[in-house]
Amino acid sequence: LTLRGISYSFCVLNLDSGRMATANTVQRFYSASCVKAPFITGLLQAGYRPTDDMYLAGHNSDNEAYERLWYVFGNDAYREILSAAGVRMDLAAHRYCSLTSLELAKLWYQMTPFLLAGGEESGFARDTFEGSYFSVLADIGEEEGVTVCSKAGWICDGDYRVYNAAGLVLDGEHPFLVSLMTTAPGNEEAAEDLARALFLVHRSLE
Repeated sequence: LTLRGISYSFCVLNLDSGRMATANTVQRFYSASCVKAPFITGLLQAGYRPTDDMYLAGHNSDNEAYERLWYVFGNDAYREILSAAGVRMDLAAHRYCSLTSLELAKLWYQMTPFLLAGGEESGFARDTFEGSYFSVLADIGEEEGVTVCSKAGWICDGDYRVYNAAGLVLDGEHPFLVSLMTTAPGNEEAAEDLARALFLVHRSLE
């Protein structure tokens, strides 16, 4: 799926009906920082206590905090969440990777029960990903008055030119998941129109 020289891929899953809309789910995109969300959630699900670096990496997309988390905790918990989601284990070989929008959606689907659960760790995860930095999903959610837990990833450096975002939208009685991956050059504006359309698409999946 290409428009004006930019490749797009997306998944929208209505959690109420179980219906999904997808496009171009076989193309792999460089993850940039969107994989910080499953990495951090994996740590919390494994029973690790919340830390400032988890919040900084997840909410502010602080790369140095993310690097410290890898150094302190390793990738065992990350591998657990990848396995539970049924995606490729080699995604855990490095801090960043290449993956599909479907794989990213599967990770958020696996994360969703934890994000909606009670308890300190789940509450911390929601606070970390709600309104996270530079996320078009968070921006649109704020405009529409709905809660969005999401994480974006972006880069414009040589061959790495992407803007990605994925998350859980708590739209009243019809929560849904979105994963959006693009080759937009590190700029969320090129993905914003499609993200807005995906908010509408989920209502057709009820």
